Amino acid sequence: MQICRLTLLVRDYDEAIEFYTQRLGFVKQTDDNWGEGFRFVVLSAAQQPDFQLIITRATDDDLLGLVGRQAGYHQFFALRVSDCAASYAQLKANGIDFISEPREMMYGTEASFRDLYGNIIGLISPVVL
Repeated sequence: MQICRLTLLVRDYDEAIEFYTQRLGFVKQTDDNWGEGFRFVVLSAAQQPDFQLIITRATDDDLLGLVGRQAGYHQFFALRVSDCAASYAQLKANGIDFISEPREMMYGTEASFRDLYGNIIGLISPVVL
């Protein structure tokens, strides 16, 4: 088994697409209008097209309350990079709001940032064994 999809609740499709594609370099795979304000939007990391980030607009108060807090105070997901410090510098220059600088951990080098809604995303370059 492999994880292939993750759903991200958002307030607005277009602002989420802009953030993830323009600031993080994700690729928009699909953006289909299914009517009544619902769109099927699929993004992926440029180097991992088989893992899909499904963008879903929150449509009621209960779901809106979850936007930006889908993992509570923990990372919602992490992005593996070859050089955490270099990726940190590049993303910071793109206006990414980091909440921690790169630091050495037992599993590699890690930094964390918030997306446009406040979800925490990790940036990790793993230890090579």
